[in-house]
Amino acid sequence: MKFLIWLLVLAAAAVALSLAAHNPGYVLLVYAPYRIHLSLTLFALMLIGLFVLSFLSAQLLIHALNLPDKVRRFRTERAEEKKRGVFLDALTAFLEGRYSTAEKAATQAMGLGETSDVLPVIAARAAHAHREVERRDAFLAAINDDSAMKLAAQAQFALDEQQPQAALLALQALREIGSKHHAGVLNLELKAQQMLGNWDAVLECLTNLEQRHALDVTRLSQLRQHAWQEKLRAHAHDAGQLLATWKAIPEELRHRANIALAAAQTFSAQGNAHLAWQIIIHALETQWDSDLAACLGDHVSNDAAKRTEQAEQLLKAHPDDAGLLLALGKLSLHQQLWAKSHDYLNASLRVKPSRAAHYALGQLAEQQGNSDEALTQYRRAAERRSTNRAR
Repeated sequence: MKFLIWLLVLAAAAVALSLAAHNPGYVLLVYAPYRIHLSLTLFALMLIGLFVLSFLSAQLLIHALNLPDKVRRFRTERAEEKKRGVFLDALTAFLEGRYSTAEKAATQAMGLGETSDVLPVIAARAAHAHREVERRDAFLAAINDDSAMKLAAQAQFALDEQQPQAALLALQALREIGSKHHAGVLNLELKAQQMLGNWDAVLECLTNLEQRHALDVTRLSQLRQHAWQEKLRAHAHDAGQLLATWKAIPEELRHRANIALAAAQTFSAQGNAHLAWQIIIHALETQWDSDLAACLGDHVSNDAAKRTEQAEQLLKAHPDDAGLLLALGKLSLHQQLWAKSHDYLNASLRVKPSRAAHYALGQLAEQQGNSDEALTQYRRAAERRSTNRAR
């Protein structure tokens, strides 16, 4: 199709030239004493040629005048391209964990004139990874104090150096510039508050992170339980605060084995063995835990017989539970029911060997005056403890 179009154009041009060649008109140019006769067709062709030559000369002159600007733009673009390349090299090396390379590339990019705050932050974090504190601080000093990247880096560095108060100061500055609700900032604050033991603040951070779905559900639950455990232990010497803290724990968390155990141990240490017993029983009724059941034997009082009877009722539903058998052995030992205690403790060992059962058997033998057996059981308890540590 294109061939046909060009053929038609050439044919039309040939016809036009043929007609122009037979044109009888002419042009007379007079410049005394000279006279020049030209055919009209030749004169038209000369005018067209002159126009084309003038146009090309003008374009060439314009290009020549613009050449310095084009050279400058070319050099600028080459420099920008080189800076971007080095910038990407620094970022790639940092993300890959090649911190020495990242620091060198970031320094090179800054030397080439790159002004982004990302580069000194990368260099500072890379230097921090190699514990080059002076270089790290020098890189940070090159950044404006109101830079969120700088403040976040300072908070992270302070946490790595076990300086939670300094981290909180940096995080406070971050909040002042509008970064309060960022998940990354909340995670940094969470770590700082954990180091300081500010468990109310830890729980608040966890609530904020949960609202933003910024933590795994399992991890969130573990951290929340740990915070409540530590709050209980923090009030070990204040009965009123301890009770208030226990009541403030959400109902679904009170039945968790680790929280129930922490609460029972703390209340028992204050002399409230009855409440400690009730906490463990309620937790076991909600969800059975053998390790928690074993703690029933640690919270004894004057009503040991009644508690033994209650524990034996639980044994009907869990006849082969090593923890419950251990607890019954300890309760029987407290009541000086030697034979019964011996049977329960050995039954617990048959189900699952434990240091606590061997230690209780040692106490039983010691109270019966059998020092050789006591030493044997204590030695087995120590060996069991050493084995557990090795694992």
